[in-house]
Amino acid sequence: MTDTTLASSTTTRANAAPVSCFIRAKNEERLIGEVIKAAFQVVDEVVVVDSGSTDKTIAISEAAGARVLNTPWLGGGKQKRLGEDACKHDWVLDLDADEIVTPELAEEIRALFANDQEPPHNVYEFKLVTKPPVGQPWWNAAVVYRNRFYDRRKIHARDHAGWDQLEIPSDWVIGKFKAPILHCSFRDLAQLNAIIALRRAPPAPPPADVAPAAPAEDAMPAAAAEDVAPAAPAEEVEAAPITPPAEAVDEQSPAMAAPTAPPEPEAPPQTEKEVDAAPAPPASDQRPQLTVVPPAKNVVPFRSALPPAPDKRPMLTPVERNAFQEIARALGARLEGATEDEAAKEPAPAADAAPARPATATAGCARR
Repeated sequence: MTDTTLASSTTTRANAAPVSCFIRAKNEERLIGEVIKAAFQVVDEVVVVDSGSTDKTIAISEAAGARVLNTPWLGGGKQKRLGEDACKHDWVLDLDADEIVTPELAEEIRALFANDQEPPHNVYEFKLVTKPPVGQPWWNAAVVYRNRFYDRRKIHARDHAGWDQLEIPSDWVIGKFKAPILHCSFRDLAQLNAIIALRRAPPAPPPADVAPAAPAEDAMPAAAAEDVAPAAPAEEVEAAPITPPAEAVDEQSPAMAAPTAPPEPEAPPQTEKEVDAAPAPPASDQRPQLTVVPPAKNVVPFRSALPPAPDKRPMLTPVERNAFQEIARALGARLEGATEDEAAKEPAPAADAAPARPATATAGCARR
């Protein structure tokens, strides 16, 4: 690892913070120039860790002012560790070759070092907002967060081939940037579909030269196998008599020990003619006896258990009751075939009598 005592806080670029940026790259000529230019809004140097590019990535990076390290691919964590150790400053910004620093984020980082002060936290988090090739950034979709601005004197990238994320202690407070980084993760729909298909693909099968695992029964140790006696040959084993359990024997049934009678042969199925010609069985005068089960005691009927429904009928004046009764009588007379004269002969109820539902109207409604 680089000796941190040699790290300088003096910047060589105007308006730059004492921050270094490292980028892992291979065949990234499409965006590497723009990524380096955006990073130089705030950082003092950019280190590109190239792992064998065959396009113009190295030439574009050097022309943009970056320092390039040529190394074979050693794994995600190891590549980051190489870039981190090669940086001049202790505060480092870890970027991918398709991540562009926004001007707003550059101002936030620069403000952390105002008046030659140190940032209050050891690690800072920023959000990645996907930037499609055409149109505006996806501010509310495919947003992820990364802890990739940190002080290497306090925490390091893991020197691991596969794992490339920081292991942050649980008691640390992580600073958060408000402004995002634009993530240009795909160049067209074809590449986007390829990325989605790769993430949804099932895991690859093991190589064919890998021997399958031994079954559980074959995994017995040799010492245990020696203690197991060999099985006797089949002709030397005498059949032991089978004795039924004591609780399964019925003492009152002596037929348990006697041989059972052979089953009666089943009758052949009858044809349709034989079934039609067969005499009907004699009718029996004995009807089946129905068993009447008395109701259980102290059981409250369902309806009686319910509280009575409140009388919510509106109060009617004597004039309104007479009018409704006349309508009911006329309707009942029409449904029952009565004439208007017969209906008129019926005496009108008293004014203070409760409205009663005529029987004819009830019968007519039931007929409907």
